[in-house]
Amino acid sequence: MTNRSVEDDLQKMLANIAEMTDSGTPGNDVLTQVLQCLTAFLARHGAVFSFENFPLPLGAEEVMASYALSDNGDHAPALLVNAVREEVNSVVHNHGTWAVIVGIAGAERHRIYRCVDDAAPNDLLVARLEFVRDVTLCAGQSLLLQENDFHSIHTDSSQTALQLHLYGRPIDRVSGRRIVDPQTGEFFYG
Repeated sequence: MTNRSVEDDLQKMLANIAEMTDSGTPGNDVLTQVLQCLTAFLARHGAVFSFENFPLPLGAEEVMASYALSDNGDHAPALLVNAVREEVNSVVHNHGTWAVIVGIAGAERHRIYRCVDDAAPNDLLVARLEFVRDVTLCAGQSLLLQENDFHSIHTDSSQTALQLHLYGRPIDRVSGRRIVDPQTGEFFYG
């Protein structure tokens, strides 16, 4: 399969996903359909998605390298490949938009939290978070996150990770992303 056919297939898949998710915040049923599109795409083009093509970050202080596969504007889904170093322990955060994550190689553990306060997270200065579950993403495993779901990311000392991340909007242009100190519940804006 040529790079041109991968690119054409990518654009068709993204157009299909944009159509499925254009009604605002999709529910888990729609995100499950999005996940099926992503896993089918990876099944067709898996050989393209390797550390050789998407290397780990070069800088000693960098924990992740993100490679944008699409950028169709501020309000369109954004697809990235993330290459994550070993020994990562991220802050607890949300994305401010929905996300579908599919493991390609290695393993990355996600600790999932939910806000147990009655107010929406964006209306709070301090939150009470409740740990919900651990999800380890290996090749072919997935995670669906809604706009106000919180998680932290962890890799162990011998494990890197390569993953496909689809966000409802480009993550670097989302306002209202929140970082939470799990000990105090204090919010910080990302």
